[in-house]
Amino acid sequence: MVPPATTRPGAVVQAYGCAAALEYLQLYAAPGFRFVCPGYALGADALTCIDYPGVCPGEKLIIIHDPCPVAYMNEASNSWVIQDLLDVPIDQYGPSCPR
Repeated sequence: MVPPATTRPGAVVQAYGCAAALEYLQLYAAPGFRFVCPGYALGADALTCIDYPGVCPGEKLIIIHDPCPVAYMNEASNSWVIQDLLDVPIDQYGPSCPR
């Protein structure tokens, strides 16, 4: 399983909103994840979760709270990284949505 080519680190798409987030995640997130947008991401802009008690037991889940491009691009990438299928930093597109 090889991750699809994504936008290069440092370059961020401009589309804001859940429709854009869900479209991007379907194209670039690792297979097997369910997507929630909008959703509660434990106080973060977004999160990627694999079988974590109390958050996503028994499933792979990406939750987008603030559907800014940095959030959903990070989570698509993180879905590969946390499974050791991609060797890039967590949140390679930046720490959070611009405020």
